[in-house]
Amino acid sequence: MKPGIYYNYDPNAYHADPCPVASLNQSTAKLLLNASPLHAAAGHPRMGGQSRNRDYESDSPMVMGELVHAMVLGRGRRIVRGDFDSYRTKAAQQWKAEAIEHGLLPVLDRQYRQAEKIAQCVGVEVWYDLDRTAPTEVVLIWQEGETWFRSMVDLLDEKNCTVVDLKTTSSAISRDRVDWTVIENGYDVQAAFIERGLNVLMPHLAGRWRFKFVQAEQHQPFGVLPIWLSESTMNFGRRRVEAAVSVWQMCMLSGQWPGYEPVEATVPDRAIIEWSERELALLQGGAA
Repeated sequence: MKPGIYYNYDPNAYHADPCPVASLNQSTAKLLLNASPLHAAAGHPRMGGQSRNRDYESDSPMVMGELVHAMVLGRGRRIVRGDFDSYRTKAAQQWKAEAIEHGLLPVLDRQYRQAEKIAQCVGVEVWYDLDRTAPTEVVLIWQEGETWFRSMVDLLDEKNCTVVDLKTTSSAISRDRVDWTVIENGYDVQAAFIERGLNVLMPHLAGRWRFKFVQAEQHQPFGVLPIWLSESTMNFGRRRVEAAVSVWQMCMLSGQWPGYEPVEATVPDRAIIEWSERELALLQGGAA
């Protein structure tokens, strides 16, 4: 596997990590930042050996998300529809198992109809004002010194220097919490990570990329919220990515993947205030 931009690349091969040595991607970077190197190693296909098992329960948000991605982006595993109400019967379970064994995406008919409605709503925003011929699920492989990186991009519009990522959610979208949603879900890390790869592989476009995340609700009324990342958000993401890369490189060099660091618990200010009010009420009640 050589550094480059790969189109029509097998998703299973990508997730198995095709690089010469274990590579860093945005998911592993998020684990390094939010959990520990131990968790990052345990979740890496070349180190922990954990497979990307998908939840195939009848109403799984993961299945719905993958199904909508396939419909909107035109990529992913081939979809097969099952005329079952659920997977409770042996016939349905056997059909599902055979589909998975053949690398297909099994979905119930009602799931498929629901995904079509979501895709109709979100597809317009994903492709709005972009090149309709832009490639989807593009794989980036690059190298910085001895460190290898990989990333998969939902939609890469080189003509408009725009990267789009589609996110579906089983919860209602909260516009008031968009800023926190971006940070909590690591959209800033994902965008900065992809930007880092594009700057290496397409240096002539460095500094020109824009990043849009499109959130879509999986239930009626299938609300859609486009989120453009500001330069301040990108700068924050770049700082976090740089920290993740540094930790990754140190762990790769030493072969040590430590878990959580010890912490000292302190009483939050809010807890002190709430207890003071409660304490006063208890004392006044006892004195009555």
